[in-house]
Amino acid sequence: LGNLKKSTEPIPLYALSYPEIFDRYPIEIYICIRLIKEGVGETEWTERCLTANALSEQMVAEMTEDIGSELNLKVSVGNTYIRILRGERYEEGTDNCVGDFDRAVMDSYNGKFW
Repeated sequence: LGNLKKSTEPIPLYALSYPEIFDRYPIEIYICIRLIKEGVGETEWTERCLTANALSEQMVAEMTEDIGSELNLKVSVGNTYIRILRGERYEEGTDNCVGDFDRAVMDSYNGKFW
């Protein structure tokens, strides 16, 4: 595959499966689920947050199953984050710096493209 920066060949995404795409190219999916608290009581707000988090966990599990060990995924639901790096849960340090995950995704392809 060589260096993507110097490549002049088109990427044949139509001919690749999702696992192949994630294996060959440094791709990350980012999903942001926004919850609006305005006009919602505390009890209903807590229930909405729990439901949204449970549904996002289910979505992440299904995507991980479909794509497998190559998936790079970041999901935010309010102040909660789920990060999957190459098919595995990624837990960042206590500062919860999102940039650490982005760097880890790029580092996971070290030697493949750069």
